[in-house]
Amino acid sequence: MKLPNILVIGKSGSGKSTSLRNLDRTTTWILDLENKILPFPDGNFKHYYNIPSDYRDANNWGKILKDFRELMYAAANSPECSAVMIESFAKWDESLFEYQKSIRTGWDVWTEHNKYILENLNIYKFWNVPVVWLGLDDVIEIEGLDPQRPIRRTCLNVFGKQWEGRVEKEFEMVLFTHQTVVQGKPKYHFKTNNIGECSAKTPMGMFDEVLIDNDLEMVLARMVEYYGT
Repeated sequence: MKLPNILVIGKSGSGKSTSLRNLDRTTTWILDLENKILPFPDGNFKHYYNIPSDYRDANNWGKILKDFRELMYAAANSPECSAVMIESFAKWDESLFEYQKSIRTGWDVWTEHNKYILENLNIYKFWNVPVVWLGLDDVIEIEGLDPQRPIRRTCLNVFGKQWEGRVEKEFEMVLFTHQTVVQGKPKYHFKTNNIGECSAKTPMGMFDEVLIDNDLEMVLARMVEYYGT
């Protein structure tokens, strides 16, 4: 059975990258468009790929997208792949937007940008391995019962208005980072569901608690158990 893809959303420094710490070093593919150092020891993943950006070359934006797509297909077709982690949606979206700006003008930039997002998210839905996107959060205002008092809602940060607050609908699972302080030390969690303040969601009964440890290996194992694969 195809396992759902996952979207992990949170502020910088809220535990998104740290949630990769317990993943299998041999079968997990990490596609790093941010070119960052992993924030934990023993980050020697066999399939860890940096996709470097060169801001001096306008043509590099197209190369970033090409390299990214080739690595995604390599992962999907590899017998040595249990899951794909993408760091991050923000950098991928930025590359997409800048690439469209380099080859188009006016509203065509946004038209092609928005279409490309939908095409890619749909492609990755049907793969035989789960794809996990890490992304930054954003606060948007949506109209409530009182037009004079819009509702503030936290969602994925995305370029433009068409996908604002809507990328999450393409995922069955959306986890938000959440921090607490326990005995004077920060504790990092994932929020599994919401009451309207954000777009977190997970399948019914998958998790008993609203807050769980920010451990993607545990999340993937629970997902396999839940769907019985």
